[in-house]
Amino acid sequence: MLVLFAIFFLILLPSSAAQTASSSTHDSSQSPIKRPHVDQSIVVGAHLTPEEAEEGRINDIYQPIYQFQQTGDCAGIVRTAQSAVIPAAEQAKFETVRKKFLFLSYRSIGDCNFKANEYAEAEQTYIKAVDYADKDDSSYAINSTCGAHRMSLCSI
Repeated sequence: MLVLFAIFFLILLPSSAAQTASSSTHDSSQSPIKRPHVDQSIVVGAHLTPEEAEEGRINDIYQPIYQFQQTGDCAGIVRTAQSAVIPAAEQAKFETVRKKFLFLSYRSIGDCNFKANEYAEAEQTYIKAVDYADKDDSSYAINSTCGAHRMSLCSI
């Protein structure tokens, strides 16, 4: 996105300035403004840290789970989490990336277990999810409380 903006800025902005200058003055003694060529452009690249690259790779694997959540496809969520996301997350080199995707996967599986009235499995899965939750994240209290609250509703 930044590269496209830089190209726009380098190519289109000078050409519109040249058009404005040529339309406002009709003096033939002035030389036209030279437009930049492709070989004069600047390429701006984004360099990701290894942790960001790994997070992006596993996030790409996780994306189908998000789509299954939108449609309520619990079979797809469980299948994708168990066969793709959890194995990839377990192999992650960075602890924060590993914990993030293990937490998200187990929480999603727990939600599916809960929807299927499989309360014992849901409880065990939520406990796994909380084990991987980022305790320093402000949403930690909300996530752990939601899991406990869901389980308390089952015992009523």
